[in-house]
Amino acid sequence: MNEQIEFLKGQIALLEKRINACSGDTDSKEYASLMRLYLTAVKEYRSLCSREEQPDTDDPLLAFAAEVQP
Repeated sequence: MNEQIEFLKGQIALLEKRINACSGDTDSKEYASLMRLYLTAVKEYRSLCSREEQPDTDDPLLAFAAEVQP
């Protein structure tokens, strides 16, 4: 999962550069397209980061299963 997070982090940085470069241009279609990609990438990045931070014991079923194991 770390590889996916690092990949997305790199893609987000590239998108930020492209967005900043074209933010003053009159072509709003490119800007809108880049922003859609950016927002999707950030959403996925945050989702992966939150899944990585959560321990497995937050799941009640897994916690119960761990208690039942001899």
